[in-house]
Amino acid sequence: MNESIGPKKGKYLYHSSKAYFTFELNRNKFQKGYLGLNPSEVSGVFHIRYPENKPLKATKIELYFVGMVHTQWADYNGYHCSNSKEICKKMKCIWEINSRNEENITNLDFPFKFTIPNESPSSINYIGKYRANGSIYYIINATIYRKRTKIYENSEKIVEVRSDIQRWQLPVCPDYDPELLIKRTDSFKCQVLLDKSTFDIKGIINIPINFQIINQDVIVKKINVKLIEYFKLNSLSSVDKRCLVKQSVNGNEVLSVPNSENEFSIVVSLDLSKVKKLWNNKASINCSCITELFEVWHKVKIEILMGKANNVKFKKIVKLCNIVSDDTLEEYMMNNFERIY
Repeated sequence: MNESIGPKKGKYLYHSSKAYFTFELNRNKFQKGYLGLNPSEVSGVFHIRYPENKPLKATKIELYFVGMVHTQWADYNGYHCSNSKEICKKMKCIWEINSRNEENITNLDFPFKFTIPNESPSSINYIGKYRANGSIYYIINATIYRKRTKIYENSEKIVEVRSDIQRWQLPVCPDYDPELLIKRTDSFKCQVLLDKSTFDIKGIINIPINFQIINQDVIVKKINVKLIEYFKLNSLSSVDKRCLVKQSVNGNEVLSVPNSENEFSIVVSLDLSKVKKLWNNKASINCSCITELFEVWHKVKIEILMGKANNVKFKKIVKLCNIVSDDTLEEYMMNNFERIY
């Protein structure tokens, strides 16, 4: 059999050089399809490669696909606590011997496929801090049953690997009735209009800001815009937050509106592909989500530093998700038309 590539060793929770998983040919992940838009699945091949002189002695082989939400925290006394909720659990028996004896296995390949429940959330490898954190993860598990012997006191051999799952959404149209954020004083008027509240986690958030200066002594000194990620365990009242990306512009970059003497405007952009790197030197941004154990949400915060006037602050909750591009969605629908319909 022509074997394709598989997940890196770091993705394995239980690893074996003689029993391992690979992706389907010409693929680099287990997930197929756009979860949330169309039926989606995890698929691949489980391989067994044992030497002839030391074969695998097995009675049964089962494959599992499991999704979990997990949290852990330290209580007020410093004790470690944790909680887990099952998202899904599916099992298939891919091989079983007919007799009570074991059978020697040296070279076998087992293609597999599991449907992902449509309501499943995207994977979150880690969010929060040491004292309170959470994760959403999916695993593919192979459990090999062997007869209990003096050598094998534990009759099970386990191979387990993580499978990242992404949930998708269609391209978002501008809101029918977008919220206009306004701050007004005797000296100036400032307004922000975000025509959408849902954004791609790898996209750009454009934030148009308009000013009307009534008192000519007032100036715009600086504009700071941030995207903040919030994380809260349902079992705790405290909220953890971190700045994902920040953009600052000087007041002299604010341009006057044509045919107006006292109106000015600027569009500040947050590029989510430039998210700040974390302790593991990897950029990380999570989808907004609500689970039984924790919640993740995001806010755009705008701070405008004024000269000879009070500073101005705005904030707006936004939703971050994986948004499939028009071209990608069209190609996928064409390739899977017969299967879906």
